[in-house]
Amino acid sequence: MSTNKVLGLLVFIMIIAAPFFQYIAYTAAFFSFVLLLRADAKGVASVIREQRSIVYICTAIGLSTIFAIAPWHSMLTGVLVILHLIAYIAIIRYINKDNIEHIFKLLNIIGIVICIYGVYQYITGNLNVDKSWTDESSYGSLLRVYSTLRNPNIFAAYLTFNISFAVSYLLKKQTDAYTTINLVLSSLCLIWTYSRGGFIAFAAAMLFIAIFCKQPKVGIYLSAMMLLSFGLNTLQHNDRSSISKLASDSSSMYRIEIWKASWDLFKSNFVFGGGLGSVPKQLSYSSTTLKGYIFHSHNMLLHIMTETGIFGLSIFIAMIISGYKSFFTFWKSYGQSNHSYIAMGFAASLTAMLVHGMVDCPVMIPSRSLVFLIYIALFPALYAKLCYSSKKPATLDSEYWISDEG
Repeated sequence: MSTNKVLGLLVFIMIIAAPFFQYIAYTAAFFSFVLLLRADAKGVASVIREQRSIVYICTAIGLSTIFAIAPWHSMLTGVLVILHLIAYIAIIRYINKDNIEHIFKLLNIIGIVICIYGVYQYITGNLNVDKSWTDESSYGSLLRVYSTLRNPNIFAAYLTFNISFAVSYLLKKQTDAYTTINLVLSSLCLIWTYSRGGFIAFAAAMLFIAIFCKQPKVGIYLSAMMLLSFGLNTLQHNDRSSISKLASDSSSMYRIEIWKASWDLFKSNFVFGGGLGSVPKQLSYSSTTLKGYIFHSHNMLLHIMTETGIFGLSIFIAMIISGYKSFFTFWKSYGQSNHSYIAMGFAASLTAMLVHGMVDCPVMIPSRSLVFLIYIALFPALYAKLCYSSKKPATLDSEYWISDEG
């Protein structure tokens, strides 16, 4: 079996396992990187050279670990981040014009399976509901689906990515059974998560697509989703969209306390941060107010600042700017190509992530963040094959966008 086929098998295992069995996904990522180092070291080096953010992230990890409050804990968390980086490298090296459609189809099938389980949870009520997900005094015993992602806000974040790519694909390809089924089920599940931040992030992503692509039908879809969401809330008397209830919601008050504690932790080492993993390590069960396990700061920029300082935040902002810049560069030259939906899905997902990141940061939870990375990596892989090819100019249908058989 060729190196590329083995790599493809490992990448497919990683993609399939990420939403269900994260340890298997991380193992597949590790072995795919080992395979690449043995068979394609120059290719790995070229990816690192072209994707300079990898070097910057490793630098931020190193410095935050050196100055960490708990260096060993930070080092272990850093290993998880490194596993994400090697998964990112493997995806970029593997994807080409011959397999990207297969990967997208696989993501659609996975999305359908995840959403079917979410529908099952909603219909049967077979959920393990954490009381911290809802304020019973305001919303009663509200059931929020979470599927295999184990938290409704993480599930909602995943769905914003899934829907962004599905809508972008259907706008380009017009029709596809898998994508259509995935979109319908994802839309229902997003409403049933009752995630306010997730729904606002979804709306931001759809507005980005509608405005940028000048597609009124996306606006109609968004309007229909808003009517369904508000209608369901009203009928069940569990109106989580109510501004008056939001102000008194215990989850809102809890977020404010976490923001305060995170800010205090950031101030203790504002240059390089408290170290990776310092938020759950230092804030969980730290007071009578913060009496539960805290995975993150419930604000993406604040979380990054707290753990990696101004240095890490600067790198993150530079990466976001670079991502949008690459999208606009790509769209200008290849906006009408068959695979432009990957670029639009990426930009819309990035927009959703930033909007959701104002009140949550599910992409920062190591046990689930690989799911998001897989979607995010699709566009850099596409962009790299076009814009870093040694033979230029390359096009989406040219001979230069090929796989490396070995």
